[in-house]
Amino acid sequence: MCVQELGPVAGSLGLSAPVAALPLVIVPVLLGGVRLKARLAGLIGLPAAVLVACLAYGMPLDQTLSSGARGAVFAVFPIV
Repeated sequence: MCVQELGPVAGSLGLSAPVAALPLVIVPVLLGGVRLKARLAGLIGLPAAVLVACLAYGMPLDQTLSSGARGAVFAVFPIV
């Protein structure tokens, strides 16, 4: 079980918040600024989220991949 740290980046919540928001910023920039298709922006945002979860927050890789798969299922299921 992964216990979330509140200040994983240099022990500071102020530095951890922008790192956590990075995937949330990447996707809209790719959609609006670069004008990529939504599926490509999402596929680029997913590895960014995985890297933030694993490297910055220390989340185990198996839980990170499981969370990503669950998010993909909940994103695709309503469309299908």
